[in-house]
This record gives sequence, structure tokens and C-alpha cells, in this order.
Amino acid sequence: MKKAISFILFAVFLVLAIILACSSGTEPDGNGNGDTTDVLSPYVSFWNPSDGETEVPLGTSLYVSICDTGEYATGVNQDSIQMTVQGDVVSPALITNSCNGYDLRYVPLSRFDYCETVSVVIDVTDLVGNRLLDSIVFYIEEPGDTCTFTIDTLPPIPGFLTRTFLYGGPIQAVYFSSVGAGLQTISGGSPYSVNFTPGRSFILTDIGGDVRAINLDSSIDVPLTDEPDNEKYPALSPDGHTLAFSRGGDIVLKNLYTGIEEILTSTSQGGREFSFSPDSAYLAYRSGSGSLNPKLFVWRLSDKTEIAHSTLYNDVDCFDWSPAGSEIAVIKSSNMLYYWDVESGTPDLLYSSSYLIDHVQFSAGGYIFFVEGFPAGDIIKVTDLSGTVTDILDLTSEASTVEAMGISNDMEILYCKNTGGTYSIMYYDVDGATGYEATGDIGLTTQIVWY
Repeated sequence: MKKAISFILFAVFLVLAIILACSSGTEPDGNGNGDTTDVLSPYVSFWNPSDGETEVPLGTSLYVSICDTGEYATGVNQDSIQMTVQGDVVSPALITNSCNGYDLRYVPLSRFDYCETVSVVIDVTDLVGNRLLDSIVFYIEEPGDTCTFTIDTLPPIPGFLTRTFLYGGPIQAVYFSSVGAGLQTISGGSPYSVNFTPGRSFILTDIGGDVRAINLDSSIDVPLTDEPDNEKYPALSPDGHTLAFSRGGDIVLKNLYTGIEEILTSTSQGGREFSFSPDSAYLAYRSGSGSLNPKLFVWRLSDKTEIAHSTLYNDVDCFDWSPAGSEIAVIKSSNMLYYWDVESGTPDLLYSSSYLIDHVQFSAGGYIFFVEGFPAGDIIKVTDLSGTVTDILDLTSEASTVEAMGISNDMEILYCKNTGGTYSIMYYDVDGATGYEATGDIGLTTQIVWY
């Protein structure tokens, strides 16, 4: 009997011991067994703007509150904090908060754009390496914005454009659907420039000083400005957001989503030959047609800062952006060809001549085409970025000169040839070293646009 009682008491003691052992050491972090290791990751307690928020104003700043709580929380590792905005790592201000972490505040260097989709990523660990990776997306949209505007709504237009004194008459905008096809004039008056919109859905021109986007097949004619006879040399940014043009002495940027205009700068001479870099980050132009000493102006659009280099500031004859980036080819003083990366560095002199050079065209693959004029006639040449120059097409044997030139992405050339006052547009394939006449005598052509 005593043995039975002793066994029962022993069993009860054993059960109580097991219960006490299981209940002791269980904490809020769930480690159990008295483990005080921090196993919980930090977390975001507050985003502003919030994920998915719409109608966020242009000038918004970003706020994020990161916490690391729990009985054994070690706290956020300040050195691990990484914030990425639109794919770029940024440096937010850090303020210690009351939840064992930091409040992050980031003021963008430039305003977000109308209708822009903004992504933000936070990557952070606590002091023992528990990681937080979180992200949001929000939308910049002022009240009343539609965020659906795009100028390139139709299939791309084939062919090329010219600005031509057609058959010796007034200068006209002329369209050719292909090399060798018949011409089609764009009515309304004489243009200062012709171009395509970036997606080639429309012809962009300033006939009569009124900037218009025209699709000939669809008979669509969209006015992009509303002060006729005063707006010239338009260019549309490759992202389709911004129209640049000259209005008197003002250099104007117009947001096509909202219709809001901004005067970038004003000069007595205005500007001409506006051209955006392929990434829409820069705008370049020359001083206006009344300038006796044409200057090259380049603006970084993110912070509206003019970028200038003394080497290329004066006596600029023509320029052209690289199809690939922020590089620009410039002819200065009619006899020097420069290559310049506007983001950094000093312009490189690639070629100089005792004769006149003109009609610079920056082609794919880092090749720059230009024309050198000799007493007997012109030679079309090309250089790579090391300054190695090659003759492409020699017109001296026929005493011909080049009045305008356009280069395709496939290393094909269209040029206006002047032979004794007879003007024709010629085609030449650089790779195949073959060419032919694309048109008969149509008149002096001063601009050819072909991509």
C-alpha cells in the first residue's frame, strides 16, 4: 500500500514538473524555453503617401516610419537602412523615433512629373540581421488631370520629311512615304521646321507660327499651341510629356497633359532647332535666327539648370544628339567637330579642317556623319568617337554640294544635292556603297528628317 501511494505521489510530482517546465520561459516573441534571441523583423508603421494612393501632388515628400518592437527587440540598424525611389538609391533624413527605430523623410531633388507612377522600396535589418523588405506604389495626379493623354495614338508614319523651296516657290513642309515615292505637301503656309513626334504617329510642324501635330492619312490636325504667328521650332520630348518651342524671346515648355506652360528662360534672340536628348533629360537649342554669333544652350530639365561649356558656347553651326544617351555632336566655327557628354567631361575635338564642315548627324553605333566642303565640291564623311575619319561619298567629281542631310538607323543617307542650281534628293546606302536619285529637281531643301 505504501508503495502504491509513493508511486502516485511520484507521478503527480512528475506531471507538475513537466507543466511548470513547459510554462516557464514562454515570451511574446514566441521563442519559448527562456530564449531571449530577437527573431522578429522590423516593420513599417506608417507610409506617406500610402500604397496605391492617387492624386498625390507634384511636390510631395516621402515619409516612412520603421519600428522594431517586442520584449527582446534589438532595434533598427541605422547603417542598414536603404531607400530606393524610382530605382535610384536615395539618402533620406533619419530621426530616432519612440518605437526603437527611425522616421525617414526624403525630399526629391526635383518634383515628380504629372501622371507619374512612383515606386518606393525600403530595405532594412535590425541589429541581429532580421530583415524588412517592403515597397509601395503611388500616383502623381493633380485634381482634374486625366493621365491618359498621348500624342502617338496612331501607327507610325513611314518615310521622311523635308523643308523645301518647292520648285523654286515658297518654302513648304513636304512628306515622302518612302524613298522614291511621290511627294505630298502639308498645307497652311511656310514652316520654320519640320519633325516627327517621337513615336512617328504625327508630323510636328510650326506652319505659320502655329505648332501643330498632323496625320495626313487620318486628316487629323491637332493644334498644340494657341498663339498663332509667334511659336516656332517645336520639339516633343521622347516620353511625350513636354513640348518645347520658341515664342518671341521666350523658351517655353508646355506640359501636354495639363496644358500648363512654363517659361524656361528668356533672351532677346529666343531659340531655334530645339531637340530633346533620347531620355528626355536634356533640352538643347541654338540661339535665334537673328544671332550673329549662335550659341549652344543645354538645359538639364530635372532641376532647370543650364549646362554650358566655354569651348562650345559661341559660334555653333549645328548639333545632334546621340541616339543612345546624353552625348552630343557639335560643329563650331564652321570647321571644328566636337563630341561632348553633357553629363561629365570636356568636349573632345574629333576633327578640324581648313575648309567648311556642316550638316552633323549622330548615327547609331557611335558614328558621326558630316559634310566637308572643298573648292571642287563636297564630301560626306563619318568619324567614330576616337576621331578616325572616313570618306563616305565624294561629290567633287560632279562639282556638287550638300544642302541638307538625314541619316536612318540603318546607316542610310538622304541628302539634297545641288549641282549647278539643280536640286535633287539622293539616297545612299553606306553599307552597300550604292545610291540613286530619290527625286528629280524639286528645289532647294534645307532640312531632311529621317530615322
